[in-house]
Amino acid sequence: MKNMAELPAVIALTGLMLLVMSPAHAHDPQTPFIEVTGAGQASGQPDTALLSLTVLRMGDTARQALDENNTAMARVMSEMGALGIKAKDMQTSGFSIQPRYARPGPAKGEQRPAPVLVGYTVSSQLSVTVRDIIRTGEVLDRAVSNGVNQVGHIRLTVDDPTDLHQQARAAAMKDALSRAQTLAATGGVLLGQILVVREQGARPTGMPMMENRMALSADAGSVPLATGEITFRANVLVRWALRQ
Repeated sequence: MKNMAELPAVIALTGLMLLVMSPAHAHDPQTPFIEVTGAGQASGQPDTALLSLTVLRMGDTARQALDENNTAMARVMSEMGALGIKAKDMQTSGFSIQPRYARPGPAKGEQRPAPVLVGYTVSSQLSVTVRDIIRTGEVLDRAVSNGVNQVGHIRLTVDDPTDLHQQARAAAMKDALSRAQTLAATGGVLLGQILVVREQGARPTGMPMMENRMALSADAGSVPLATGEITFRANVLVRWALRQ
């Protein structure tokens, strides 16, 4: 009876061993193979800018701060539309109403008094997609001129990165093949069929946005913007069978 009680545990352990010994891309364990990682990249110019614009207003009452904030944000959104930004490319991404307190200093010999409510702050954020990247500086300038007083970030990207992704993947595969051929030739063997191909990520990298944030303090005309390049990187793991 004791052996029968242990049977489910034995079955479970056997199943676990089979799972560990049976990878998704199983092949004959007797087949010699070579496994390498290839890296590739592809670069292009950004064609789209993603902006985070904030309107912040303060008032003695929540109603006053809210009304002023609503008026300013409506003006900003109207101006964005006049610049050709479509409604689908504008989205409210944040909103808050916060009380403001002051802490009066204590009179001589007295304890510090409790904070006193002095007003309210209303903040609303608008995410804007600028598809004509050349006009990004103009969009920022007009936004600030019409009520925006904080810019959270500027992110430059590619609207359709499919081609750059594919180019990076192709470059990664070529790199993996070159590495494998070098190793195989040095070892006196030939590459056979591919057993495993696994992509390990295709990610974009770009220039830092610090220059763009600093440019917002410029006094002249449209805000200057350096677009730079955006690069997509890909890595692949490839396993080949070997032939003598």
